[in-house]
Amino acid sequence: MGITPNHLTFFGVVLNVPIAFLIVTEKFPLAGLWLLLAGAFDTLDGAMARNRGLKSPFGAFYDSTMDRFSEALVFVGFILLYSRLQQPVELIVAFAASVFSQTVPYTRARAEGLGLSCEVGILPRWVRAIVLGLGLILGVPVVALWIVAVGSLITTVQRILQVRKLTTGAGPQ
Repeated sequence: MGITPNHLTFFGVVLNVPIAFLIVTEKFPLAGLWLLLAGAFDTLDGAMARNRGLKSPFGAFYDSTMDRFSEALVFVGFILLYSRLQQPVELIVAFAASVFSQTVPYTRARAEGLGLSCEVGILPRWVRAIVLGLGLILGVPVVALWIVAVGSLITTVQRILQVRKLTTGAGPQ
């Protein structure tokens, strides 16, 4: 059919666009289901690349970059919603979840750039997607945002400590 893993990656980003709209319009259960569907779809590109022998450095880079766009789209929905509703606490939590969620893959990528493995932590991307999806389906998006914000911050700290452990004695810091 001519479909490559990179095509699937791009389509995964497109699948995330409606989620922001559904969140802003407070259609939480549908947004949650769509988020879980998009998350499941997101795993297909990597599986296809591995199974068909199409893994490449560019593919890994592209997938990781597009994952950031996908995740950001979801948080934009929350930020716009709580801004529109003039709910400052919820807005701050959504913003914190967005920022801390982005630091999780950054710490891993930065560690890998140093030649270190750094997949530790309690809240990788797939868990964040499940937490947000279930929070939306159950109608408790703020609870899910709190979990993602705190869990992502903890995961970031876990990864920082892991890199520190791996680099201790490795030269000047």
